[in-house]
Amino acid sequence: MMSDLPDLLRRSCDAGHRCHLWLNPNAHSNPPPVFRVRTIKNRFLVNNVYEEHLRAHGLLPFSKLTSSKEKFTLDPSLLSALVDRWRPETHTFHLSCGELTPTLKDVSMITALPIKGTPLVPAAYSSIWPTEVQDRLGVAMPATSRGGSRPRGVPLSWLVNNFQELPAEADAAIMSRHLFAYLLYLFGIMFPSSHGDIVLPGLIKIAENIVDSPPPPSPIYSFGSAMLAYTYRGLCDATKKTRASSKGHILAVSAEFLQLWSWEYLPVGRPRILNPIHPYGDKTEQYAPLTFGSRWVHAKKRWSNNVAHGCYPEYHQQFEELQETMVKWDPYTEHDVYIVWGLVKPPPDMLRDIRLWFTRCNLLFIWMVEPYNPERVMRQFGKHQNIPPPSPRRLVADVHTQDNKGLSCFDWSQRNQTWITKWIDEAESDGVRENRRYNGEILPTYNEWYRASTRTLLTGPPPSSPTHLTWASAYHRDTSIDEFRQIAQDAQDTLNLRNMDSTEGKSMVKRIFNTAIKGLRRLGCSRNDDVVSRAFDMPEAPSNRPSMVRVSQPSATPTVLVPSTSHTSNTRCDSSLLERSQSAHISQRHGATQEDVIFRHIHLDNDSPTQKANTRKDSTLRNLLTLRGPTLELV
Repeated sequence: MMSDLPDLLRRSCDAGHRCHLWLNPNAHSNPPPVFRVRTIKNRFLVNNVYEEHLRAHGLLPFSKLTSSKEKFTLDPSLLSALVDRWRPETHTFHLSCGELTPTLKDVSMITALPIKGTPLVPAAYSSIWPTEVQDRLGVAMPATSRGGSRPRGVPLSWLVNNFQELPAEADAAIMSRHLFAYLLYLFGIMFPSSHGDIVLPGLIKIAENIVDSPPPPSPIYSFGSAMLAYTYRGLCDATKKTRASSKGHILAVSAEFLQLWSWEYLPVGRPRILNPIHPYGDKTEQYAPLTFGSRWVHAKKRWSNNVAHGCYPEYHQQFEELQETMVKWDPYTEHDVYIVWGLVKPPPDMLRDIRLWFTRCNLLFIWMVEPYNPERVMRQFGKHQNIPPPSPRRLVADVHTQDNKGLSCFDWSQRNQTWITKWIDEAESDGVRENRRYNGEILPTYNEWYRASTRTLLTGPPPSSPTHLTWASAYHRDTSIDEFRQIAQDAQDTLNLRNMDSTEGKSMVKRIFNTAIKGLRRLGCSRNDDVVSRAFDMPEAPSNRPSMVRVSQPSATPTVLVPSTSHTSNTRCDSSLLERSQSAHISQRHGATQEDVIFRHIHLDNDSPTQKANTRKDSTLRNLLTLRGPTLELV
């Protein structure tokens, strides 16, 4: 009996998933909408006066990442492309080459936020919290635009405008007010609301406890697990955002963390670091305490001109053709630590909670309860991956989807008491046990299982047959796509040869292209623009566009730029004009193209009758190359 869905997917999660806007292009005129992310014009820079409290609660590294003078630009198109591949069933991204997900290890290495501690599930907040916040800060909050009703949260812009500047001779009371305002701002960055640039009222009590208590010897709250829970829930909710909105849907995740995570692992949208601040040393004391994320935030970055920066359709294509060798599966190896830190020892905050990286406990944040499945992505930890991985831990629907709509001032600490107790008592002891190192020899077996168990590509299925029939058919389909891509790549490599002047050589290349195009069409490329043209790989030139190459080296080592040979493009797509047509793939020529060079080399004498006859024959091949391009790929 054939199954409608692969084993890892569930109908309740798949129905309405935004990936279907890519899978069924004939039913939708546009790709999924691009998300908006929180943007604040004026940032709340951290003051040295706050550092004692921030350090004691494990918040200082994250504060230095998000409240620095250096501008960190978020990429909504990259984050939107990631949402397309997020699966709520497993809490992982289902990429063409395997599962990948942000883990507690990533939280530690990128942000150094504490994981051990009390979950962020405070008691119910007061129904008159706006008045209490105003009394504590001594400044009236702006009137709400919601018809006189209570505001949804504390406005971030109001906090920045009124409390960014700490008076030079501030007394203890004034410093306490400004610290309270800064903590609310920091929580607004860590847990951005889908309702706009506000701080959730449930976090007010946490900020009060930090300000009103002396600095503890070790962090009290598990901010790291809360941020990951919030990111998981935000990604799950975002998969259902399929309709265009006048203002655009807000992606309610810790966007800075998720984008830094993507840059660590994936080449899509990743910038090249210029004038790196690593290896860390005396010159980086102003940014301390440092993490892996510091080198991205505080260094000057540049994007390559090979691909369009911030272009959602382009990022989608790059994820479609992502190969296993292009992923940095474990970006925190000893070698990576040496590259980033050199002879400087990494701060203990990053490794403080290593025993909780493999926990089996659910992650908590106020009303959210999110399963955590590290055993599905053991390669990210450099550990052996069981095939198949254990079934993902799941919650009953009413727990995983519970929210605070209509439940303002609700006491979630009582509702989630079971999960809170389990985290406090068992998070450190109940973990995945695996001492074996990862062995690449299991990769073929993993690929065979993985391709048969999920939807690896967001390519439209053939119109007359289902995408997934059996393990064998699913594996055959995805493998065939890889084989046809390789045919196209072989043809491109052949065209690079300048001595390809024989009729047999040109005929062979034409046959290769025809075979690849026909095969891709049979495998689901039903639109005219499914096979798009890629321009000739031009030399690297200074630009502000993203590079597909991961370059992270000590400043003492010369930087070597290696332009991509199989995933480059001069395609320019305006993300505001996302029409699914040939007009979305207009390429601008920059210098001689690949076929121009070849034909210029072949036709040295166009006056002879033989050459004129060859010219007519070759024009057919030129047209084929112009229409189909030297590299074929799936949209």
